[in-house]
Amino acid sequence: MNKEVLLVIFLVLFGASLVSADEYRDGSLTVSVDVLEPYALIEISPSSVYLGQVSPGYESAVQNITARNLGTLNARIQPRLSLNASDFFNYLQFASASCSSWSNISKWTSSIIYGNGKSGDTYHFCMKLDLGDYDQEIGSDVYNLTTDLTFVAMPA
Repeated sequence: MNKEVLLVIFLVLFGASLVSADEYRDGSLTVSVDVLEPYALIEISPSSVYLGQVSPGYESAVQNITARNLGTLNARIQPRLSLNASDFFNYLQFASASCSSWSNISKWTSSIIYGNGKSGDTYHFCMKLDLGDYDQEIGSDVYNLTTDLTFVAMPA
């Protein structure tokens, strides 16, 4: 090929790239962004716990609980009793997986449970009913007590 044909091909290609670049500078570039809102999705297991028979001055067996964060937001959880819960449940105690350094239900908060989406970060903790300091008589009409315990997720 001669030089003039090569020059024409070069100018056509170069000009096309300039036109293409100008189109992008003029705002015709299409950009798409997926916006994901962070969220906490906490799964607690088991869904039901039997504490057994507990008398004043004693404590129940320790129950192992697992919380799994299937969301994308790092979170902590706090237990909350239902409004109509018996006073006995105010003696619930919680601790980390080592089951040491127990805290009353009103003061306990979990460590951070990292939200990494589908795989989920898992946090293990312990729960027991400690009536060691309970100094009242339990009436004969008190048996088979149940309550709802809700775990509230908070951003960490």
